[in-house]
Amino acid sequence: GGEVIFSALHLYHNTVKTVSQAKSSDDYIDILSIYSNMTINESILSPFQTGSITINDSNDMVPDYPIAGGNIVHLTYNVQDGPPETEIDSWFRVVNVKNVIINERKQAYTLQLISEDGWKNMHTVLTSAFSGQPSEMITKIFSQYLNAGDKRLATDASVGGLKLVCPHWKPSQAISWIANKALSATTDSPGFFFYETMRGFRFLS
Repeated sequence: GGEVIFSALHLYHNTVKTVSQAKSSDDYIDILSIYSNMTINESILSPFQTGSITINDSNDMVPDYPIAGGNIVHLTYNVQDGPPETEIDSWFRVVNVKNVIINERKQAYTLQLISEDGWKNMHTVLTSAFSGQPSEMITKIFSQYLNAGDKRLATDASVGGLKLVCPHWKPSQAISWIANKALSATTDSPGFFFYETMRGFRFLS
């Protein structure tokens, strides 16, 4: 906790389509000097992290970087003098631009973000059938259709057998359906949540 120090805040050109391409590309601009506010939101009630960056660009730094949706944003930060193991490295996508103000050479706007896994969810449709214990089904959907990076999924044990044939649902819709029917193996009670943190995903009672 406490104050964090950003070491990277990169906005990639929209020709860089994937995170794997971004990791080997220098086609980005560093927006550390022109952002005025940044928030990252995570909640047990939301499957994916979201965020926003407010940019005040008085030097016209972004004219050749059209923001048309889907631009990759890479951020790295750590606590002051923190060791490498506490560093956070995350990838987000731009899903909306709002509060646009253009005044001569000054531009101000807010980029709305969603995590890379959330972006993948937006563009994935399931038509498969799944069965088994809820935690096993969640793990399968996450690993095969949702996981877009290095984040891992931690799960609590669940009981019961479910069957699901996805009617062109997104992975998050299928996971929500399963979570609502899952029972804890330790308390035999409902109340599971699927959500994303900086360190990984959780399916916990």
